[in-house]
Amino acid sequence: MKVLMVTGAMESGGAETHVLELASALTRMGHTVTVASSGGRLVLPLVRAGVAHVRLPLTKKTLPALIKSVRGLMRLTEKHKFHVVHAHTRIAAVIAYFVCLRKGIGMVSTVHAHFKSNHALRKISRWGDRVIAVSDDLRDYMLENASDVLPENVTVIPNGIDTARFCPSKKISEKRIVFVSRLDFDCSRAAYALCESADKIAEKFPDVEIVIGGGGSEFQKITRLADKINSRLSRQAIHVIGEVDDVAALLGSADLFVGVSRAALEAMSSGIPVILAGNEGFGGLVDEKRLELCGQSNFCARGCSPVTAQKMTEEVNLALAMSVIEREALCKFIRQYICEHHSVEYMAERTERVYRSLYMGRAPKGKQGGVLLCGYYGFGNMGDDVLLTRSITQARQKYPALPVCALTAAPYSCRRKFGIRCVSRNSFPDVLREINKSEVVVFGGGTLLQNGTSRRSLWYYLFVLRIAEARGKRVELWGNGVEKIRGRISRRVAADALSKCAFLGLRDRDSVREVCSLVAEFGKKAPHILLEPDLAAKAFEESDTSEKYALKRFGISDRERFVAIALRGREKRENMQEMLDFLEALSAEKIKLVFVVMYPDEDLKKTRKTCESLGGILAYPLGAADIQAIMKRCCLVCSMRYHALVFAHSVGTPFIGFGDGEKIRRFCRDHSSELK
Repeated sequence: MKVLMVTGAMESGGAETHVLELASALTRMGHTVTVASSGGRLVLPLVRAGVAHVRLPLTKKTLPALIKSVRGLMRLTEKHKFHVVHAHTRIAAVIAYFVCLRKGIGMVSTVHAHFKSNHALRKISRWGDRVIAVSDDLRDYMLENASDVLPENVTVIPNGIDTARFCPSKKISEKRIVFVSRLDFDCSRAAYALCESADKIAEKFPDVEIVIGGGGSEFQKITRLADKINSRLSRQAIHVIGEVDDVAALLGSADLFVGVSRAALEAMSSGIPVILAGNEGFGGLVDEKRLELCGQSNFCARGCSPVTAQKMTEEVNLALAMSVIEREALCKFIRQYICEHHSVEYMAERTERVYRSLYMGRAPKGKQGGVLLCGYYGFGNMGDDVLLTRSITQARQKYPALPVCALTAAPYSCRRKFGIRCVSRNSFPDVLREINKSEVVVFGGGTLLQNGTSRRSLWYYLFVLRIAEARGKRVELWGNGVEKIRGRISRRVAADALSKCAFLGLRDRDSVREVCSLVAEFGKKAPHILLEPDLAAKAFEESDTSEKYALKRFGISDRERFVAIALRGREKRENMQEMLDFLEALSAEKIKLVFVVMYPDEDLKKTRKTCESLGGILAYPLGAADIQAIMKRCCLVCSMRYHALVFAHSVGTPFIGFGDGEKIRRFCRDHSSELK
C-alpha cells in the first residue's frame, strides 16, 4: 500500500516522533511511505528508515504557502498514485482534504492533542473519511468539537513506542530525575514546579540531580531559575541541557522521570518510574492503581488537579524513597504494560487496519455508474446513520469496482460524515439523474415499505423502485423490514415492484411472509429472498478500556447494577406511562437508570425531563459504539426505539421492548424477548 503522511514540521515533539515511528514501522511492514512536511531535525532519521520526504511549506497559513502546498500534494498524488493520505495537523488536514476530494483518495487524520475550537474553525476544518485519536478523552473532545464527524469513524489508537530502542539499561548515576518536553508556555509548568521543589527534595536526598531537556520560548527563564536554585544549594543540582538528540540515552541514566505523553511512555518502556505532570494536570506516580486512568488521557494527566511545587515534592520524595524490591516490581510492571499496549508494532498494525478498511473497495475517481443507496438517511437518527455506514461497507465489499452514492436529507453534512458522494433525496431531478447513472440501486436497511406511519413515504420509495426497474437497474434490498401495506392500489404497486427486484434481504420472518403473500395475491413471481439480520446487528469492535471509559465518563461504576433506557419522544401517553411505571419499580429496587438518546431531535427533550424526574443519569452525547459499550455492561435494556433493541441483542444483553410499533413487536417475538 502507498501511504502519504502530511504534517507540519518534523522537529522534536510528540506528534512529530509519532509520525517518525509510524512511518518507519509501516515501511518495515512492506508499505511504501512518503512524508510531506516543512522539514526539521527528524527528517534525517526518517530518511534513514527508508521513508521518502518531500519539503512543502505546511506550517505557513499565508495564501501563497497554502497554494504551493496544495499544488505540491497534487503533483505527489499524480506521480505516486497513493492509496491513502494521512494528515497529522489541522492545516495539513485541510490541505489534504481538498487534494483527496479532487483525486478520489481516502483520507485519515490523527488528533494528537486538544485543538482550538470556535465556530469559524469548525467550519474551516476538515477531518477526512476516518479519524484516529490517541486516547479516549481526545476522541470525546473530537466529537464534541467536530459535528461533521461520525462517532463510528473515530478510532482510538494509542501512541506506539519502539520498545527495542527504549529498554531498561544499567544506570550510571543515582537519584537522577529527568524531565523532557518542549519548554514553551503551554507545556513547561511541570519544569517550573520541579525546579521550585528542588530545595525541599534536596533536604531529604542531598545528592539529587535534576536534568531538564527541551527547548522553547521558556528555555531562558527556566535556565535563570535553575541558576538561582543551584546558587542557593551551592552545587549544580539542576542541569538545563536544551534540545535532546538521543532521548533513549538520557533516559538510560535516569532513576525517575517527570513529564507527560510520549516522553512518559518512552520512560515507562525504559523501565523507569514515571510521575505524570504537565500543563493539563498532575497525575502523580504511575502505578497499577492509576494506570487505567492515566491511559484514558494519553498519559497527559488531563482532568487531574493542577501541578504545584508541593505536590511535586511529595510525589518525588515518595518515588525516590521506594525500596529496591518495590522499584523493580513497578518498573517490570510498567515495562510489560507498554510492550502489550503501546508498542509501535501494535500501533502500526491497527493503523494499517484503518487504512485497509478505507481503501478496500474504493472505486477509481471518475468511474461511471455505481451503487445508489436509498433509505431514511440524513435525519440525525443514530440507527439510520449506522445503517448507512454498514450499507457503504457492504456495497464496497460486494461491488468493489463501483463508486457509492447515497440519497440523503442532508447531502452536504452526510458527504463529510460518511466520505461518499451524497445527493438530496428531496430533489426529484437529482434522484432521477442518480438512478440513471447507477448500475445498482439498494435499499439499505430500515422499514421503508409501509404506510402505517405515512402514505407519502411508501409512494416515495415505490417511485424509486419503479423508476430504477424501468431503467433496467439491478435493485436489491438489504436487511429490510416490510410491514403490512394497506390499500389495494398500494399493495398492487408494491407487489409489482418487489417481484422485479433482483434480491430481497429481509430481517424478520413476518417480512418474508408479508412479501410472499403480497406477490402471490397479485399473481407475481417471488424474487430471490434471504432472511438476514438487520444491518446494525453486528457489534462494534471496542476495547475493554473504551467500554470502561464510556461508563466512567458519566459516573457509572461497572460493578453496580444499572439499566439502559431509550425513550421515544413521540410516543402514545399510555405507552409512556407504562414504561414510567416500570422504571419507577426498578428505581425502587436500587437499580440505577441510565438514559441514552437514539434520535436527539425527537427524543432528547423528553428523555432529559424523564431522567430528571426519576433521578437517573443522562448519557448524552454518545455514538452508537459507546451506547453498545454501555449496554454490554448493563443488566437490562428497556427501549421504545427499535435499533436500541438491536444494539442490546448484538452484545447479548436482555431487553424489553415498549410501545406498539410493529417492528418492535416482531423483533421481540423473533428473539424471544419481552414486549410491554
